Amino acid sequence: MSSRPRRPLSNRRSLSRRVRSGKLNLLGLRADVEAWVQAADQDTRDNWQYATEFVRNNNLVEVAAEELGKTPEEVDELFELAKTL
Repeated sequence: MSSRPRRPLSNRRSLSRRVRSGKLNLLGLRADVEAWVQAADQDTRDNWQYATEFVRNNNLVEVAAEELGKTPEEVDELFELAKTL
């Protein structure tokens, strides 16, 4: 195993699919978000399923947060938690 130090993630403003799913689980939000996605239009479902990265200021993230009643601060928390992975 490499002993190289990990680069700091303090500016992380995007999430991989794996990190996104794990952090949504940690926050207890995954079921609600996935139900929202399933009820959304086909373009939204495709974006959710096939995107390899989720950027904080992306329209999909903003619309999902608003429709799920999440504040910008709560969304920021999700992206902040990504730093811990």
